[in-house]
Amino acid sequence: MSKRYLLRVGASASPFLAAAFPEFDVEPEDDGRARMVGSLVDDAALHGALQRLQNLQVELLAVTRLE
Repeated sequence: MSKRYLLRVGASASPFLAAAFPEFDVEPEDDGRARMVGSLVDDAALHGALQRLQNLQVELLAVTRLE
């Protein structure tokens, strides 16, 4: 069963960010940063997404598991 997550990142919502994370819906926030909401199949998929953020040097601000 997949789990839904909200990731807040210190980058702006852009086509590049959306293309790099097709499993997430990337939306702008009022402060110019992006929020990414998506479903991931397991913890390994979450860790993979977090690793991609790090590889792309995108600052991670928060991770929230949604109910």
